Amino acid sequence: MADENFTVIAVALDENLAAVAPFAENITYPVLVDTEHQMSELYAITNVPTVVWIDEDDRIVRPNAMEPGSDMFTEFTGIKCEGHMEQVRTWIRNGVLPDDADHEVQALDPDEVTAHLHFRLATHARRGGLADAA
Repeated sequence: MADENFTVIAVALDENLAAVAPFAENITYPVLVDTEHQMSELYAITNVPTVVWIDEDDRIVRPNAMEPGSDMFTEFTGIKCEGHMEQVRTWIRNGVLPDDADHEVQALDPDEVTAHLHFRLATHARRGGLADAA
């Protein structure tokens, strides 16, 4: 839908560019790698794939939802992408958001915050050569 002024940007939550590269092969939209996992903290993402809809005014119009943009993970999730893609097409072409688009990003619960902090500390220790501490 690039001709309809629509852009997809993928963000891989990973530290290893080589691990991401095979998934990005033949993809025609930008694929970024978030080695610091900022996206997961900013948007309260706990599962992947997760989709966030952002409009042309940089507003989040549909917060994080576990909806695939392809059928790559159908075997794992049991979710096909066509229903989600139809919602995207309806939004882009008609300006109509799905009924569940008005929910807000849910804050991470205390256990998720703790998990994110442990991850950050372990990553920092590992990068600093402190494998035992990590």
